[in-house]
Amino acid sequence: MERHLKRILSYTKYYWKRVALSVISATLFGVFSAAPAYVIQFIVDKVFVQRLTHLLFPFILCFITLFIIKGIFMYASSYYMNWVGNRVVNDLRNDLFKKIIYFPFSFYQKKSTGELMAHFLSDITIIQNASSAAVRSGIRSLFESACLISVAFLQNPKLSLLMLTIGPVIAVIIKKMGQYMRSTAASSQQKMGHVSSILQEMFIGIREIKSFNTEETEISRFSKYLQSYFRSIMRNVRIISATPALIEIIAMGGCGVIFYIASLQVLHGTITPGQLTSFFSAGLEILTFLLSFKAIRSAFSGIIWSSLRSAFPVTKISR
Repeated sequence: MERHLKRILSYTKYYWKRVALSVISATLFGVFSAAPAYVIQFIVDKVFVQRLTHLLFPFILCFITLFIIKGIFMYASSYYMNWVGNRVVNDLRNDLFKKIIYFPFSFYQKKSTGELMAHFLSDITIIQNASSAAVRSGIRSLFESACLISVAFLQNPKLSLLMLTIGPVIAVIIKKMGQYMRSTAASSQQKMGHVSSILQEMFIGIREIKSFNTEETEISRFSKYLQSYFRSIMRNVRIISATPALIEIIAMGGCGVIFYIASLQVLHGTITPGQLTSFFSAGLEILTFLLSFKAIRSAFSGIIWSSLRSAFPVTKISR
């Protein structure tokens, strides 16, 4: 998989300026995403604890400004990354066509028309849609989580270290689920290939089917393969549905322990209520990142992996 991903990434070097703009925008998005979690400490301590009500309106304006700037950088990072992603997909299709058109006739005899068209239309489109969303969200979430972890450490280093121990447990779950999804995704695509082949055979041989009255036989055969494909898809769905719930149970259980310890520190005057609020605002945002990372990992580990494995071996594309 890494070899195939390196191939895709090699295409981005021709558009490094826009990639750089996307990364810079994603970095600033992360900074302005974490800023409200830090500012909320002063709202709680100054406005609600110390009763400095004249600061309430300036803090509200500050919050609105931060979210406006965050939205601008979200748009910029998303636009530039999608631009690069769509250009890379166009280059992939173009290179695939340039290679495949020179292949000998024996190659076309071994491959069905539906299978060859799937490489251009289905496999590369899957790579485009899933990788664009995954990379776009992944880059933004990476910088956002780094800034949020910094905010959490500023508020309470010891509790932040305790909170980070939840990460490896979740990472193991994501890895195991990803391994299972790779096998099920590959199986699903193989079964969809069988369905496509039956459709092609039916369209090409419709004259023979009508001549020998084998419509019911073809219907039965097609239904059998569709049912097999459905079972394969549902195995994947079970994993996709169970993983977020399992991650949330583990994460919220850990957060409950941390909240109890932090509440005792507030009662003993070790930290302020504002610091507690700021710490948990950052912590909940980090949890959101972990859940989004699960989706990113799933995309690359499952559907994209099988699409890459299907599309690239047809030709040894290189630039």
